[in-house]
Amino acid sequence: LPDFEKPKTGAGQKLTGEHQAALVLRSHQKFSPVLWLFYLCLLTPVRPIICYNKYMKARLPILMILLAVLMACGWIKPVPSAPGTSTALPATTVTTATTVPTPTVVASTLTVEPSTPEAPGWEWPRSTPEEQGLSSDRLAAMLEAVRQDNINVHSVVVIRHGVLVLEAYNHPFNAQTRHAVYSVTKSITSTLVGIASAQGLLAVDAPVISFFPSVNLDDERKESIRVEHLLSMSSGVEWMEPLYSGLNDHLGMLEADNPAQYFFTPALLAEPGTVFNYNSGGSHLLSMLVQSVSGQPAAELAAAQLFAPLDIRAFSWKSDFTGHSQGGTGLELLPVDMAKIGQMMLNTGQWRSTQVLPTAWVKTATEAHVQSSPEMGYGYQWWISPQGDYYALGWGGQQIHVFPEQDMVVVFTAGVSGSEVLHHELINTYLLPAVVSKDAIPVDSQAQARLKDAIQGLASPRVQVSAPFSPLASEVDGRQWLVTGRNDWSMFSLHFLSDSEARLDLELDKEMMPLLVGLDGIYRITDNAEYGPIALLGYWESTDIFVLVQQNLREADKRITHLKFSGAAVKLFSEWFVEPHTEESEAVIFGK
Repeated sequence: LPDFEKPKTGAGQKLTGEHQAALVLRSHQKFSPVLWLFYLCLLTPVRPIICYNKYMKARLPILMILLAVLMACGWIKPVPSAPGTSTALPATTVTTATTVPTPTVVASTLTVEPSTPEAPGWEWPRSTPEEQGLSSDRLAAMLEAVRQDNINVHSVVVIRHGVLVLEAYNHPFNAQTRHAVYSVTKSITSTLVGIASAQGLLAVDAPVISFFPSVNLDDERKESIRVEHLLSMSSGVEWMEPLYSGLNDHLGMLEADNPAQYFFTPALLAEPGTVFNYNSGGSHLLSMLVQSVSGQPAAELAAAQLFAPLDIRAFSWKSDFTGHSQGGTGLELLPVDMAKIGQMMLNTGQWRSTQVLPTAWVKTATEAHVQSSPEMGYGYQWWISPQGDYYALGWGGQQIHVFPEQDMVVVFTAGVSGSEVLHHELINTYLLPAVVSKDAIPVDSQAQARLKDAIQGLASPRVQVSAPFSPLASEVDGRQWLVTGRNDWSMFSLHFLSDSEARLDLELDKEMMPLLVGLDGIYRITDNAEYGPIALLGYWESTDIFVLVQQNLREADKRITHLKFSGAAVKLFSEWFVEPHTEESEAVIFGK
């Protein structure tokens, strides 16, 4: 299932060369035949390799010059910006810790943490799996498979009959750290649309354009795009979200000075409501729409009318460059709080004694309005299976899965490639077979002990088999290396503090970050103000190759970097796993 919103590793999101060109092209409402010919002639011969910046960068100056000539000749004309908006693309990210971003604050983040002192929050009632009709043996087998097969599941939470029966975390992840949920954000945005609808602020059959009067339409058929079409991803608007390419409309929209105009600019390829096309831009437009009718960003509305009733006290939600909460991604939650969202949906909008969401909305949102594939339906930002279960799905395997027939909610945070691992290997092989009865089943002390050991085993660090401590360690210790070529690292140095611990001084965006590195197979976690907790371990693979394993505890993907030392130079080979790709670069000694 497409879910393309991979975050940049390290520095904040920046426009790649081909992304800049794509934004220039998309910022014009119509292409002339001359421009289309120019674009195709320039880019078609290298389409198989366009996702690599090094090929596009060589062509970017030519592209910009020819675009300037075409504009000077009047063959293409810019779309006017909305009144009061800037035409400059903001280049910085502002983070606020306790305040909600206003429309004048760009690319901000609303972060809410529990204040202290404070009365204890609501906690899930807990029981053994057998008390809720589940098999501890099958649940233990699932966790053992995750560890033995090295499946990059970060956490799993299982709720049955409203009771927590399983909560497990894979080292170095833990219960106290928020996790990015990526496209699970879409399902939360949909829920906020439901809340606004219940308050009479909007109707799902309303034309979307009616909420954005400053947008210029080039096709009157786009007036028929309704709110429900955004919810079901069937707007019919041309949209692309290739992951490793600057031609990603979702990133373009988030960084545009007029996101609504950006969404409506592409061609209408299908009658609204007829064809599914994955479109994170439509989800973001829903967030903008919620802010338009409620007078507050989606993050603030969620804090007051969704998260507060559910006693969700810790979350973070990013905004776009115009101050709107990102509707398609950008939310961070604790796994146990993700389960609250699922339980509220399972209870048809009710949480304990409060009706948070109308029952009718939940029913409508969780039924298929369009087929995303022959085997899968799509509701209002929820994926609908033929068996009647439904789920919110985020890049890397983040998931809130609701099983009405089993009266069960399952939550995953993960860093896996595709959703098949979670569905086929874990849910179908272990979780669903673990459901034995609607009622309690006999106590199985042996199975419960096995489950306890599996939970503890998953939370325990693995000892990395390492080559003997390299004699090169003393030579590279403290040396500063300047990175050349494509890499988000600018400069770094390694300091071997002892046989069990080192420190990586890493420069990103002209700021040096000291990060501890475990050399004994145990991650060292450094809490960074911008990137959150960063876990690192390292080992000598050979006498000249040092390996760094990096995991941001709030993100899905893991990065493994091999540093091959050779005199005054270092070769860096980095690898990522959710959308598998690699990157090579070099570094040279900086200074003495």
